[in-house]
Amino acid sequence: MHESSLARKLLDAALELAPDGKIVAVHGWIADTEAMDGASVALHFAAYARATRAETARLHIRIEQVEARCVQCGERYAPDHMMTLCPRCGGSEAQLFGRTGIGIDAIDVGSE
Repeated sequence: MHESSLARKLLDAALELAPDGKIVAVHGWIADTEAMDGASVALHFAAYARATRAETARLHIRIEQVEARCVQCGERYAPDHMMTLCPRCGGSEAQLFGRTGIGIDAIDVGSE
């Protein structure tokens, strides 16, 4: 259900960021730590977009890689979702590198 609420937030943000014209496409990203399916987000986005200026808009989502560095031993690794247990020493504190969450890079707008 997390995908549904994030799809709604993406749509609301797109409509606010592009207040004029028909929204043709929304280009964005999801951090791999979010453990979400981009296709599922796009499906929910299309459902919420009905009867709006984004009704026929395509949602293009790419997965952004996030890396972690263990505070205790310095090991660099790919965290499992937001779990930052170090595979080397078992430490649970880590510094994350890369964008986390979800976001919009660009919105394509056409004439209505």
